[in-house]
Amino acid sequence: MKNNLQSLLFAAATTIAISANAQTTIYVQPAGATGGNFWPTDPGSLRWQQDYSSSFFGSSPISISSFSFVNDGGVTGPISYPSFSITFSTTTVTPGSLSTTYSANVGADATTVFSGPITLTDIGGLTTFNLTTPFTYDPSQGNLLIDIDHGDSSSGTPMSFTSYGTEPAGLLQRVADAPDTAIGNDFGFGALQTEFAASPTPEPCTLALAGLGSLSLLAFRRRK
Repeated sequence: MKNNLQSLLFAAATTIAISANAQTTIYVQPAGATGGNFWPTDPGSLRWQQDYSSSFFGSSPISISSFSFVNDGGVTGPISYPSFSITFSTTTVTPGSLSTTYSANVGADATTVFSGPITLTDIGGLTTFNLTTPFTYDPSQGNLLIDIDHGDSSSGTPMSFTSYGTEPAGLLQRVADAPDTAIGNDFGFGALQTEFAASPTPEPCTLALAGLGSLSLLAFRRRK
């Protein structure tokens, strides 16, 4: 009986570990994209924010490890920056209501997910940003804000991304300006199609079960 219980707990723990590591692609590509936009890859200094509705991400917490902008088939880079910073946060501001004051949009859990030099290019129709610090995002707590801040480029040509001539109401919005200032502009267009690579984040009770299964297996091995 004990052996059966231990086997069940170990199987549950293994299944949880596999599920937690399983990555999925979340596509933020509403209908209506009409053209290309090169921001946030301006050759000069720039600050750029984009707000994504929580409705794209389901209802459970996820860990985001990278994101990609969809290229429109135009200029594909590369372009290099000595200083490039990306911050993620959960914002209570809904798409369509972003302030042109950047700081007013940033959530309390703001996390710098990348900071340093970077070279951007098109690979398979996508320009991908790999996060050095994955971001845990809970859609039930608000919308997702990406905040990009960079200095002048050192070489290369701005990219060309698939964007919206009219931002999808309540789904996507961006504010931006070059050169970088504390106040941006809401142009009403230019939000970018985006893809996110994410994996599920186990709930606390699920983690406890996984821990129990691991401890049970350890105890069983010691007795053997």
